Amino acid sequence: MKNLTVLGSTGSIGCNTLAVAANQDSAFRIFGLAAGRNVTLLAEQAERFRPEILALEREEDAEAFRRASSFSPSKILFGPEGAAEVAGDTRNDIVVSAITGINGLRPTLAAVESGARVALANKESLVVGGFLLREAASRSGAEIIPRGQRAQRRVPVSGQGTRPGCPQGDPNSLGRAFFPSHSRGDADQASGGGAEPSALEDG
Repeated sequence: MKNLTVLGSTGSIGCNTLAVAANQDSAFRIFGLAAGRNVTLLAEQAERFRPEILALEREEDAEAFRRASSFSPSKILFGPEGAAEVAGDTRNDIVVSAITGINGLRPTLAAVESGARVALANKESLVVGGFLLREAASRSGAEIIPRGQRAQRRVPVSGQGTRPGCPQGDPNSLGRAFFPSHSRGDADQASGGGAEPSALEDG
C-alpha cells in the first residue's frame, strides 16, 4: 500500500485524486491532506480518509477544523510551513501537488526534496521554480510527473468516490494521468532531470 498525500485536496484535481484513490481498493492510504480555507469539505475528507497529517491556509482555519471534524489527525498544521511539512514528510510515497499558483512551489519543493514521486498539476511551480525542482530531484532521486489541466477541464461526471462540494472532473482520466501504475520506473513519468515546463499539457 502506497502512502498518498494530496496538496490542494478540496480543489477539482484534489477531489478527483481522492476519488481515484478510493476506487483503487487497498492500493493507497491517504497519508496527508493540505487545503486552503474550505474547512467543511476538508473535514468531510478527513473523516472519510483519516489522514495522519493535514494543513490549512490559516491558523483560524485549523481551529475551525478542530471544531468541525469528529476526526483528529496526529498533526493539524497551517500556513506555508504547514503545507510544506505535509508535503515533505518522508513517509510519503506519492504527493499530488495541486495547490494553485506560486503558493504551490514551496510544498512541491519539499515533496521533491523528500524523494517522493511527485504528480505535479501546478504549472507555476515548473515555470517559476523548474531549476530548483530539477536540482532537488537530482539530489533526492524524486520522480516528477508533470501534467497540465486537461483532466480538470473535462466534462463533469458523477464518479464513485466524489463528494458533495467537490468540483468534478473525470476521475478515470486523472487516474491515467497521475497513476499509470503503482510501481516506480514507469515509462509515462518524467524523471527528476527531465521535468521541463514544456512537458505540461495545456489541453
